[in-house]
Amino acid sequence: MKGSGRWVAVGVIIALMLLTLGAMSLAISSVVRRAPSPGSPLSHGVNWGNWGTEKDFTVERTVAVAPTDVVTLTTTVGEVRVAGGGPAGEVAITATIHLWDRNASQSLAESALKVTELAGEKRVEFAIHGVQFGFLGFGFGGGGKADLEIVVPDGQALRLNTDVGAVIVRRVKGDLTINSNVGEVRVELFEGRLEARTDVGRIDVRDARLTGPLTLESNVGAIAFAGTPAGESRITTDTGSVTLYLPEDRAYRLVLEDEKPFRQFDSELPYTVGLVGTGEPVGTIEVSTEIGAVSIRRWK
Repeated sequence: MKGSGRWVAVGVIIALMLLTLGAMSLAISSVVRRAPSPGSPLSHGVNWGNWGTEKDFTVERTVAVAPTDVVTLTTTVGEVRVAGGGPAGEVAITATIHLWDRNASQSLAESALKVTELAGEKRVEFAIHGVQFGFLGFGFGGGGKADLEIVVPDGQALRLNTDVGAVIVRRVKGDLTINSNVGEVRVELFEGRLEARTDVGRIDVRDARLTGPLTLESNVGAIAFAGTPAGESRITTDTGSVTLYLPEDRAYRLVLEDEKPFRQFDSELPYTVGLVGTGEPVGTIEVSTEIGAVSIRRWK
């Protein structure tokens, strides 16, 4: 039995490695396949003659928004930081763009950050195409990345789509949707409706007060939530633990999938099958993990 247990553990580790490599390959291929038309200043592809040390540029944008607009941000590689509490009627964007190209310039950086307006939606997109590599502070192939800082007014609907990089959101109020291929997702001091998904990466939500449905999904990565859910909540990971910090003065219907190998469950709050907490249930929380523990903790 001990020998078979070791082989199972080895199999799990190999599966995790394959999932991670597959997700990273998918993210890199998505950068390559969105290549612009030939002749574009961004259509370098893999060009060994164009490699160079990193050059950094700052690009700023201010986007006028109506309260009913949806702001959609799409970026390939880099960290995204979002803060709430900004002035009404505008979204401020500061991008630190890192380019690995001996011909890099401010104008190239400016052209990589685009803003388009549609009815009811403002789209912000950063895209540097071709294969890029930034290990040990240098790169090749005319690639790049952008670290973005965004300030939004309270109540603004926001969608964040990233290929590779962490997403960090703080003090935002409104409807928030996050889709990431590879990278950690962290949301703090949030109020509103929240959906966060990542293929590979941890999801960490702290001090959240939900006013609508909650969805947290990761293929490979732990999920932690601390706050007050409302209505329907769904928290799912294929490989990773799920930890919920919930208030002890209310109850939730708790739906757990059938027992799976490697999964453990424990709760600091009162628990009976299908119910966690004290009093009448005020919502439903559905939790699913293929491999990983599920823990309920008091939210202090």
